[in-house]
Amino acid sequence: MPDAIVFNNGTPEKVSRDTVLSLHWEAWHENQMKKLGKQMSDGYRHSGKLLGTSMGPFGLAELPMITAWGVAATPFCLLGDLFARSDHASGDISILPEPGVSK
Repeated sequence: MPDAIVFNNGTPEKVSRDTVLSLHWEAWHENQMKKLGKQMSDGYRHSGKLLGTSMGPFGLAELPMITAWGVAATPFCLLGDLFARSDHASGDISILPEPGVSK
């Protein structure tokens, strides 16, 4: 068993296992409209990069396709966000002591 809990959010930090009694975690749900916006942004960025190359005509052809896809997907993303059950998931974890160890 490990003797520490390691958190990796930028910089590693060790916390002694014996000092932690419980953990609370949260996982925020990214809504569908934000996901659509990111996907469209990536698509436009990809098309823009193609415009200055020999693949420019393909990049130009992608632009209306990306826009049409975004317009068609928007109502479904809005409905998904409207009827989503929760904005985030969370929970609590109790840390049990190691068997045979008494304080």
